[in-house]
Amino acid sequence: MLFIRRILAVPLSLVFFVCLILVIVIVQAGGKASSPGYITTRLKEADAYNFLYDDVMAAMLSDQIDQGLDFEAEFVGDEPTTIEFDDTEGAKRAIRGFIETVAPREYVQEQVESILDDTMNYAYGRSDEFEISPDLPGRVRSLSPAVRVVAEEIDLGETLTEYVMAPAVRAAAEDFTTDTLGIAFTPDEAVAAAERVVPPAWIERQLFAAVDEMVPYFAGDRPSFAVNVSFQDRVPVVAEILKEELQEEGGTVDLVFDRVVNPVVSQAVGSLTILSYEVAISDDEVNDAVEQVAPRAWIREQADGVIDAAVAYLTGQTETLSYTVDLTERKAAAVRVLGDLAEKKLGGFLGDIPVCSTVAEARQAAADLMGGGLPGCTAEGLDLKPLLDTAVATLRREAADLIGASIPDTLTYTDAEFRDALGGEALDGLEDAREMIRDGFTFTDEDLIEEWTDSTDAEDVERMLEVIRGASVYTHVDFEEDYGELIKDDEAESGEAREVKLGPWTWTAPDLKTTRGQLGQVFDLRWALFIIPLLLLLVIAFLGGQGWYGRLRWAAWVGFVSAAIGAIIFGPVWGSLLSANSENWLSFTLNSEFRADWPATTVLLEGAVIREKIETVLGDMASSLLQLSVVCLIVSLLGLGFSYLWPLRRQPR
Repeated sequence: MLFIRRILAVPLSLVFFVCLILVIVIVQAGGKASSPGYITTRLKEADAYNFLYDDVMAAMLSDQIDQGLDFEAEFVGDEPTTIEFDDTEGAKRAIRGFIETVAPREYVQEQVESILDDTMNYAYGRSDEFEISPDLPGRVRSLSPAVRVVAEEIDLGETLTEYVMAPAVRAAAEDFTTDTLGIAFTPDEAVAAAERVVPPAWIERQLFAAVDEMVPYFAGDRPSFAVNVSFQDRVPVVAEILKEELQEEGGTVDLVFDRVVNPVVSQAVGSLTILSYEVAISDDEVNDAVEQVAPRAWIREQADGVIDAAVAYLTGQTETLSYTVDLTERKAAAVRVLGDLAEKKLGGFLGDIPVCSTVAEARQAAADLMGGGLPGCTAEGLDLKPLLDTAVATLRREAADLIGASIPDTLTYTDAEFRDALGGEALDGLEDAREMIRDGFTFTDEDLIEEWTDSTDAEDVERMLEVIRGASVYTHVDFEEDYGELIKDDEAESGEAREVKLGPWTWTAPDLKTTRGQLGQVFDLRWALFIIPLLLLLVIAFLGGQGWYGRLRWAAWVGFVSAAIGAIIFGPVWGSLLSANSENWLSFTLNSEFRADWPATTVLLEGAVIREKIETVLGDMASSLLQLSVVCLIVSLLGLGFSYLWPLRRQPR
């Protein structure tokens, strides 16, 4: 019978071993997981905050700055632009310094530890309340000096001018000046123009003013803010640049000449071929005449006037986009030029008339002159000067009449023509630009809230602003409200909790207060789990031993062997296995998209540093498991000692 009982005790001993190991793991791991101090201590020992700021931040900044920062905005065109830094290492240092100023590692560590302590005590039912108050107003106030320092160190104004404003200048030229004024910019010209229109110092002044205006609002020192940027003084600079472009390229000079002056004057000059005496004028002679009637210097003045009119419209000084050219003086010049041309042509014609070879031809020539016509030949005694004077006077008079009818006193580049040249989206953009230039750019706290509420509930936005401004803190009350909203089933009756499906199981989201209480009790009473292996040990003792001392020896030996094996597993076995296999066990591979975007960060996260820190945490956990195994081992040894030594006390000496 004893033999059978001991045979049954052997497999129960194996069950006891497994049960003991599980209880040791659960008790120790659960105790550490429920201890805020354990997590904060492990973070300190792993040097987590220095690792985050010195290693992770450095890798992430390298990935972004070495590859360039992609920037997309409608005003810089359809294609994204990449912002690059000449001194990449200096830019990394500057941005790290900015982050360290606004959110120092000591501040982050303090907040993390405080939040862990409060929230974990609340979660495990040790406290019924918590409060998260991260002193954000103080961090917000540090933005003003920090922005100035980083702007100086990375040459922020120059960088924004080259990579943001220069593409914006080119995009604006494509929309507004290429078709209407004939002006376009190369990349280098766009950079030069941007440096004059919005110079780096001006950009930085606007940025600093905006930060100084918004910081008191977010710090809770003022109830509102209004950022105002005026562009009125920048528009004249734009006008100067456009006029200089005209001098270099001809742009609007050619545009005004081709679209307005040339067609009218060419028609008027060309019409001389159908006036009296049928004087023929070649195309080259027409072009020469047009150049004299509308010289380039005069047309350039008109082009400057077009730009001035556009500036007046954009700045709100006028309500229509048009420009009128006064042609009165040019009409007089046209009459003079055409008269001179007619006289030259007639003089040349008469000088080439052959000598009459017969008396009949001479008589006919004289008759032609008497009739006011052109003679076919000339003879001695025929005076052609009166004919020339009469013909020139006639041609000048007819030219004056023709020019008066063909060329108006004024020519207008109308609002409609300008808008037709722009068309579509460019026209809408012009009106938006006019409104911004006329009224300036204004951004207020109301605009901010409106933009944020496009994607977030208005109440959440208000609460977030209150937390940032220090007017409110996040407490257990807020958390319980958020939790209630999270588990509430919108399709069920009010107040009912949502059913959560996890694989084949379905469970109802638990009540928060009840869960916290039960969770706290579970972790506080986790040592009671040792009752299970103790009961098994008691059964093993009664099965394998005889008498009380025999039963105690069986229980002590089984406990000793199990605890010893556990100590070996959590000690040398675990250490050797982890050292030999950590690269395989603790390695992980990030997805290809992350690896492509963050190469340096990938090397860091997939490298040995992370494995070493995970090994440190796992090693500490194994050490605590080893300690509890040793305690069990000592208790077992005490039981063995008592079972063997106590009976000796009763034996006679």
